[in-house]
Amino acid sequence: LTDRVAYTDPASGFLYTGNPNNIADQIRFVISNRTQLIDQSGNAISLDSFQPGQLVRVEYGDFQTDSIPPQTPAFLVQVLTF
Repeated sequence: LTDRVAYTDPASGFLYTGNPNNIADQIRFVISNRTQLIDQSGNAISLDSFQPGQLVRVEYGDFQTDSIPPQTPAFLVQVLTF
């Protein structure tokens, strides 16, 4: 998935993508200690380094919850643009 960061919740380990003004147009990614978080150059970064509006590429599980927003674990999140 390639989308914009809506916001992050580092305390809970979530990264949201999609429209920040419409929860029905978002996906909540669960960030764990197994999730690779990297910048444009492939360097490791922290969840609180992601900023709203950044374009990111997310690799995630092949399942998601039926909740709004849907939730799924992220395996890799990479910043594409600042």
